[in-house]
Amino acid sequence: PLILAQERDYLFAKWRNGFIMVWMGEVTMDGLRAADREGSVVASEHGDGHFSLSVSFEGAPIPNSEARSYASKLVKKREKEVLVNVTVLEGRGLWAATSRLAVKALFALARMRNVVCGSVDEAAGHVVGVVRPLATESEIRSVLREIREKPRGA
Repeated sequence: PLILAQERDYLFAKWRNGFIMVWMGEVTMDGLRAADREGSVVASEHGDGHFSLSVSFEGAPIPNSEARSYASKLVKKREKEVLVNVTVLEGRGLWAATSRLAVKALFALARMRNVVCGSVDEAAGHVVGVVRPLATESEIRSVLREIREKPRGA
């Protein structure tokens, strides 16, 4: 994987035809603007489509309304070029499950294609069919774990 950008609250990476965003803290407007820039580069390199995967660490605050609105516009903007859009909201228990359910509902209400899950391991199964060149689910899981751990010094 190639690290495209890293700041205190986020890390963006590219692997094959994928754009991976790891949010360690709050999703901010600055972070979203950076995601838009880096995502545009990945999109331009993969005219036949790419996958987009966003991971939010457990305990990361819910983005404010301005950031949620901007993020929604970004998803809509890239809808035609993204083969699958996966959102990982880490965490266990009722609060995390409720958060994932709420995000699924928001995407459904906005008529946006999105998969919401709780771990990068689960996310690997949702991108296995679109990774180019092809990769096994095990290989994808390993790469996603590596990227997910980078902010922690791995």
